[in-house]
Amino acid sequence: MLVKYCDISHQLRSLLIRQFANYPARIRIVYLEAPWEELLKRNRDRIARIQEKVLYKMKNRLEVPNITEAQAIDRIVH
Repeated sequence: MLVKYCDISHQLRSLLIRQFANYPARIRIVYLEAPWEELLKRNRDRIARIQEKVLYKMKNRLEVPNITEAQAIDRIVH
């Protein structure tokens, strides 16, 4: 399963998870995390920037994946 940056809530991810669960496959979520200041810096360095107020809203709505959502979750923190 590919969980994109915008799949920040359990509700959004669950829509995809339910679809994949219909197939005989195991679901694995890879959650990548970087320090907040690093994320803001990367955004400032991009050509197509996201408004910081939007990033703060996303941060406040973030629900880190938990083991009830998949058979395996890899959490990689930089």
